Amino acid sequence: MKWRLIPLFLIGSCAFAIELVEVSFEQNVRRAQVVVIGVVEQAQPHVNNVKLEPAQIKVESVLKGTAPSIIRLDTHGRMAEEAFVVTAGRRFMFLLESEKSDKGVYFSVNGKFGVIPMDGKPLYP
Repeated sequence: MKWRLIPLFLIGSCAFAIELVEVSFEQNVRRAQVVVIGVVEQAQPHVNNVKLEPAQIKVESVLKGTAPSIIRLDTHGRMAEEAFVVTAGRRFMFLLESEKSDKGVYFSVNGKFGVIPMDGKPLYP
């Protein structure tokens, strides 16, 4: 009987899920290297979780840090739970960080929670 419980315990302890947890706006701003307001110029929809080209964001104003006039934004994130969709033509506040190895590509801090619509519409209509 004891031997039957051990394999079940091991199987149960190996199962886990990663969940993206929303943190406060203030924490996201502190974590961000760059905060900008910008308009999405180009964005490709996610198709079957295939990683496509980064979205292009035309920066209208920089609120924190320094940023180029056009930002390349990875909407897939570093893990699947961070993925989000932006639509061309919409204006957002972007709370961003970059990784030195990714040649000018930025990531949203805290996934979809680091992309705040400025047009009064939800991120996902």
